[in-house]
Amino acid sequence: VFSLAFKKLVFVKCFCFLSVAALPSAILTLKFTPYQRDIFCNDQSIKYPYKEDTISHGVMAAVTISCSIIIITTGEAFLVHKGRLRSNTKFNQYLSTLYKVVGTYLFGAAVSQSLTDLAKFTIGRPRPNFFAVCAPVSCEGLVLRSNCTGLLKNVTESRLSFYSGHSSFGMYCMVFLSLYVQARMQGKWTRLARPTIQFFLVRYVSDFFKQRPQVEMTAEEEQLDRKPGTQPVEHGNHRNCSGPV
Repeated sequence: VFSLAFKKLVFVKCFCFLSVAALPSAILTLKFTPYQRDIFCNDQSIKYPYKEDTISHGVMAAVTISCSIIIITTGEAFLVHKGRLRSNTKFNQYLSTLYKVVGTYLFGAAVSQSLTDLAKFTIGRPRPNFFAVCAPVSCEGLVLRSNCTGLLKNVTESRLSFYSGHSSFGMYCMVFLSLYVQARMQGKWTRLARPTIQFFLVRYVSDFFKQRPQVEMTAEEEQLDRKPGTQPVEHGNHRNCSGPV
């Protein structure tokens, strides 16, 4: 039977989880639209064809969360069994320790998602397939919001490119597990196992080190990207920029 104090603790933490962590993401998704930035018609970086996600958000979240909870559950069970972890509560020792770690993990995941959505809606960077999704009637200088003939839901989603939800959530999970391994794996036999596991999680599970394709800039985009007042100067086989004379 759950004690009254334990019930209150669960209620307070669940309330904080829903109100502080999850609500911002839900409100942004349901009530707001991303920032409408100007889009140049000759921007080749957003003219790629539309393709379905190789790994959807749902699949990625399900696999990542499941693997994380399995690792945490196994680690906590081992430590409680060996007597290295002990909770002050009178409730089941294993479930108490597991609740604290998994609760912290899920709370952080919700906060990470809310911060990611906040950045996406504030920046409004178009995805590489924006033109394919937008399907504008015409394009003269700038693509206006009223020119898009695609589904509004898809057009809105195509304005949420940066920063990557897959990358941010994957990195959060892997960093959390790395810290968990650092805190829980103690002993002489873990001196090599601990950094090996941590390196494997960050280097091979997350996509933090994934190579991104380089998109060549057009002459107009290079001109816009160049700092004001600088002009290219030719020096033999090299091209440098110098300030105004």
